[in-house]
Amino acid sequence: MDKKSQLKSSEKRGFSYEKQLEDRKRLEKILKVFGKHNIYNALAALTAARALGIDDEISFKALAEFRGTWRRFEEIGNYKGALVISDYAHNPQKIKAALSVFSGKQNVLIIYQPHQQQRLEKLFDDFVRVFGEARLGTGSQIIITDIYEVAGREINHKIIKARKHKNKNAEILVSAINKKYPKANVIYVPRKELRNYLRYKIQDTRYKILVFAGAGDIDDFARKFIVS
Repeated sequence: MDKKSQLKSSEKRGFSYEKQLEDRKRLEKILKVFGKHNIYNALAALTAARALGIDDEISFKALAEFRGTWRRFEEIGNYKGALVISDYAHNPQKIKAALSVFSGKQNVLIIYQPHQQQRLEKLFDDFVRVFGEARLGTGSQIIITDIYEVAGREINHKIIKARKHKNKNAEILVSAINKKYPKANVIYVPRKELRNYLRYKIQDTRYKILVFAGAGDIDDFARKFIVS
């Protein structure tokens, strides 16, 4: 089969560029999961379903009912009227992707727990840039709390030395972000104060979405927090 015939065959099966644009607009209206990456995932699933001869309406219905997977922008409940999301984003690349979902969005509160001292040190400048360049909307804010250390992984002598100041590491990150990006709305809240601070903060301000991000025990914290 020549290229022209292949193109016609693909278009007949619904693989044309115009069809994908049409599909994307429909998916943007019906998907329950956040992020452009999920739209691309849904388009890929739809294309595969068509290749298998599955009716479009069956596919769209299934995609509309899909609620996501564990800790991938997972909706875990509500707290004082705000939708609560838990996400595994823990390195600069994943954090950037997560933050991009809320670009320009108002009244979003993002709570991030750094994971491992070594990761923060090695990727410090990347963390500063990603949080500093986030463009959240009016009334939105980012909270960074203390580092979650993984037992048995942080054995480098520099890391051991740094542990003497571990409660300041996240604070130093926030300071660096605000120094380089004065318009960034990023604050540091110690982990031991986080629960009470959030209760006060959320009661005082009308947030629409709360996002708990990180690979440590922040997910466990979030699930307990919304039922406390």
